[in-house]
Amino acid sequence: MTGTLPTSPAEPVVLKCHRAPAEAGERVLFLHGLANSAGVWRTSIARWPEGAELWTADLPWRLSHPRTWSREDGLERYVAEAVARIPGGVDVIVAHSFAANLVLEALAAPDSTLARPRALVLVSPFYRATPDDFTWRDIERFPVTFRRIIEAGIAVQAGHRTGPAALDALVTRVCALVGPYGWASFLRIYLRTPQLALSRLGVPSLVVAGADDFCPPPAESLALAEAIPDARAHLVPGVGHFAMVQNTEAFVTGVSEFVADLRTSLSKENSR
Repeated sequence: MTGTLPTSPAEPVVLKCHRAPAEAGERVLFLHGLANSAGVWRTSIARWPEGAELWTADLPWRLSHPRTWSREDGLERYVAEAVARIPGGVDVIVAHSFAANLVLEALAAPDSTLARPRALVLVSPFYRATPDDFTWRDIERFPVTFRRIIEAGIAVQAGHRTGPAALDALVTRVCALVGPYGWASFLRIYLRTPQLALSRLGVPSLVVAGADDFCPPPAESLALAEAIPDARAHLVPGVGHFAMVQNTEAFVTGVSEFVADLRTSLSKENSR
């Protein structure tokens, strides 16, 4: 089966199956970050090794959806909904940025409704270990940094087709669409990361970061990988916040090797 599951245009979560293997393989779900869409995974899906069933979810924080999501609490429920609606369940969740943090919130909650996958891949997540790691200086510069992240996302997908003036206008438009409530939602989730009960995750995890990412810096991904039981970090050289677009080959190689290692270890456990 490939194609989009039955939905209405206003539905918060829109699922699409991009590849269904002839034989059962890992079922992978890709989740996009704030002010992006499932399209950010296009090149990764095209280069993904054969044998996996690949799904994407367009989530409420996509630009084409009404901004009402940004005034809601419990946004992690949309991640749980996406997973629950995929036939057969999900083996591997690959989540970027804002979505990666929502996955962490969902799995770390004591009353989690997210069906636990076999593995997590967290791409460019935001993380600080203690509340004291946040300072007033962070609050002063975060809005400028957020704009830079939006600009990077547009630039890597538009390539050289957008000149400086047009790019600046697009960034301004996207920031306006996200709005103050969308920005505040992101900041609240970021500020809660020191309180995450990461010991509850309970699944092998890979934390992926661009070695040149300016926000969050790769040190945050390394610290998160240290804090999650049964996790490892993978730095993609020469890229920033959108490693899956900026160096798709290196990104897919690193993630697919992690999944292959997981498959091997599970096979060994099952044969005992």
